[in-house]
Amino acid sequence: MKRSAEFTMDRMFDAPRDLVWRAWTEPELMSRWFGPKGCKTEVLELDLKPGGICHFSLRIGDAPLTYGKFVYQEIVPPEIISWHHSFADAHGTPIRYPDNDAWPLVLLTKIRFEDHGPRTRMLFSWTPLDALPEEIAEFEKGRPSMDQGWTGSFEQLEPLLGDLKFEDNEGKTT
Repeated sequence: MKRSAEFTMDRMFDAPRDLVWRAWTEPELMSRWFGPKGCKTEVLELDLKPGGICHFSLRIGDAPLTYGKFVYQEIVPPEIISWHHSFADAHGTPIRYPDNDAWPLVLLTKIRFEDHGPRTRMLFSWTPLDALPEEIAEFEKGRPSMDQGWTGSFEQLEPLLGDLKFEDNEGKTT
């Protein structure tokens, strides 16, 4: 049976949904965890509304800066967020992945955040949009890399969520 051209992850975080939502939607928090392990991310612009954008830079070690862009499609706080995801230039214009011309130009990212008491289940999907057969094939070939990259990002998100829970608890009066 042939798999569809969709990459999915199902992840449980030991943090309330509002904190996980904040980590995805506040530029200063997103800059602290987003990107593969060893990557330094800077969110340059974030306008959280349908049609709004998130433009960011990523740097791994001494490699040149790479840029990405989200164009938000659906925002339902704190339950659903979706966007068109692409590599970009320094001005936010979508470009092909610098290291692979066969990679799809645009991916649809969908995230659903489910409240599980003190925990949050995050359902994540990535789907190529308007992709040619060779781009779909490249996307399929890239599953191990996508799994490694997103897993690394989410492993960096976990301690940030712990810090945010601690900060929230410190601010509470008893």
